[in-house]
Amino acid sequence: MIADKFEHAARYCCLAMVACLSFTTAGANLALVAFIICALISKKWVTDFHLIWKHPVAQLSIACFFVLCLSQLWSGVEAELSWAWISKYKKLFLIPMVIPFFQRREYKVALFHTLFISLLLGLVVSYTNYFGLTEVGDCPAVGCTAHSYITLSMLNCLLFIMAIAFFKQEKVFIKKALIASVAFFAWLNIVSILPSRTGQILIFVLIVWFPFVIWNGNFVSRRMKWVSFISAVMFVGLSLGAIYATKGSRLVESIEKISSHKAEAFNSKSASVSVDVRFEFYKKSLVLIGEKPLLGWGAGAHEPKLLSMSSEGEVVFSNPHNEYLLWLLQTGVLGLFIFLCWLCVVWRYSRRVVNFDEKVILQGWLLIFILGSFLNSFLLDFSEGYMTAFLIAALTPFRINEELP
Repeated sequence: MIADKFEHAARYCCLAMVACLSFTTAGANLALVAFIICALISKKWVTDFHLIWKHPVAQLSIACFFVLCLSQLWSGVEAELSWAWISKYKKLFLIPMVIPFFQRREYKVALFHTLFISLLLGLVVSYTNYFGLTEVGDCPAVGCTAHSYITLSMLNCLLFIMAIAFFKQEKVFIKKALIASVAFFAWLNIVSILPSRTGQILIFVLIVWFPFVIWNGNFVSRRMKWVSFISAVMFVGLSLGAIYATKGSRLVESIEKISSHKAEAFNSKSASVSVDVRFEFYKKSLVLIGEKPLLGWGAGAHEPKLLSMSSEGEVVFSNPHNEYLLWLLQTGVLGLFIFLCWLCVVWRYSRRVVNFDEKVILQGWLLIFILGSFLNSFLLDFSEGYMTAFLIAALTPFRINEELP
């Protein structure tokens, strides 16, 4: 009886942490600690261990974390710095612990409702900040909240995905209209308010991707498939037109720089124009990777190297802002291979999800994570990393005796 109560308490702690990801890092950390305590007391993880340790997603999550820990052995920096970087990836270790707590449909629905309300409140605060009604966060004038505009744009992309999934399943007209308005305002916030080029690129990818999700249903006619796809492409075109019409658009500025094919377009070292400095991140990272490609420099060992290499410029950095390059830097080709295997297995299992809303939300966020990791270190980052871990753990099918498609 006590174990059952702590099992429910652990689940509530997960819901609390998911809700806190939109507003407060401290609250999310407290909820995480409470979950771990309740989960261990509940013995749910212990009783299901014989299933968890056989699950490929759990196995590769632990393998990724293990190779990071192992890389500390050949890291040339002090252990404190190495473990500081390793600890940021403890989200991977969290996945197998959360998996057994959300296998029933009602628990997933509770997670969706909690997450949807939390993300919606974050969207509302973004608008009130932008129009000067509130001042939450460090940059309220551009629509930021407690998060930076990049993180907030990723969360709004997730809200957009959830709204589309709920709209597809909702039958009541008034509710469908309200959900559609949420999707619209989430899209508008990403395209016209937040200055995040990553968010704008990903929202376009999601819009074009949605028809392919609908195509999976046999009830969709061939004509409807083409109409959906063409409509999505046209909508992206309209969105790009709106962005080009926006004065001072950072995405337009980046496109113009890239399309100019002029070396001088990338000589800027201004931190406010991150498309310029990102090329510096990548070039210096690739130099280090070329020196130790197989096993990398070890956990955290890249930090002093990148700091030294960038010290002469105006932008000093220790993170390449690319999740794949970060794995190459720390664990080499071996670590990147395991990380990519983990992503492939997670995606394959997402195709086995039966319920439409669960499948769309999981695959939509995975698409954001996989593509966004080329421009940011999403697994390393707090909100994006924990959101990835919780959605994978809660929505990945637990049964392993079914063949993958």
